[in-house]
Amino acid sequence: AKTEVTVNSGAVTVTGAGLEVKATGIRASAENGGTVEVKTGEVTSNATNDNTQGLVYGISADGKDGGTVTVSTGAVSASGVNVTEAIYAYTSGDSSTVTVNTGTLNSSASGSTSNGIYTINEGGSMVVTTGAVTSTSTAKYAGALGAQIKATGGTTTVNTGLITAESNNQTAGVSIDSAGSSTLVNVTTGSIEVLKGETSGIRVWAHDNGSLEMDVNGNVNSSGTGIWVRCDSQNSEAVVKVTEDVIAGDTAVDLTKTNNTSTTTIEVDGTISGKEHNIVITEDSATKGIDITVWKVDTSGEKEVIEQKDGMEYFVPENAAEIVNYIIKVEGN
Repeated sequence: AKTEVTVNSGAVTVTGAGLEVKATGIRASAENGGTVEVKTGEVTSNATNDNTQGLVYGISADGKDGGTVTVSTGAVSASGVNVTEAIYAYTSGDSSTVTVNTGTLNSSASGSTSNGIYTINEGGSMVVTTGAVTSTSTAKYAGALGAQIKATGGTTTVNTGLITAESNNQTAGVSIDSAGSSTLVNVTTGSIEVLKGETSGIRVWAHDNGSLEMDVNGNVNSSGTGIWVRCDSQNSEAVVKVTEDVIAGDTAVDLTKTNNTSTTTIEVDGTISGKEHNIVITEDSATKGIDITVWKVDTSGEKEVIEQKDGMEYFVPENAAEIVNYIIKVEGN
């Protein structure tokens, strides 16, 4: 018989203090057709004692082999020394479903990586909806991600508000890895702010025929790269849309596409402005199937609209006008 479990509660607070203790505010798991539904108020999970090395999760939700998990909460806060994630979600099996709805997310780690959202979809349906997301790591050699989305099957949908990420190492507002012919990832966020560390506002990779679409309702502001896109294999597709500006301390758009049959679409309704470079395509990329549409490009300081990179050298591609197919206005001095 199918198992159904329903839990309703107020606020949830969990504190871990032991050396190997894991601190998890909500752990919801269903498999083999089972159903779990959890509704709570705010969720707080922490294990910040310097001797505590266990993982910390605000919410951990997984559905396997036809399992259905639904979690609805208020704001979620997770803080720890080791890897810390406000939301971790996993699905496998075509009929599995995981749905998570929360308020704002705050994830912070002092000794390792911090993820506001970390999802893995190996088949099934996953929907994560949150408010604003803040992810911070103060570790010397660890990074922070607002949302890290990995999928090798099924459909993954993530909707958030403003995303802010900060660390001393690899930092990204949103990172997406979509692989497999039946894989579809859709992510919609508010503005993205990534201003410390080796940063990318958006970092997406479509390969092995995977598809993804990233929509930002606002600005992308990064101290490093604004948008980093890689698209591999014949039928892979990557789409990135930004309703306002893309501002970067180095390169605004960094793009690699390894064959002519995959497609990459970038639309920016505001200004593209990289302090060093605006749009860069790696030298060995196939330019057929690249569609870049922008409203304005900042060419102050004699910056080019678009360049290709060969090692450490940059040059303007011969078919630049075909790649950037519609520029209404170019801003300069």
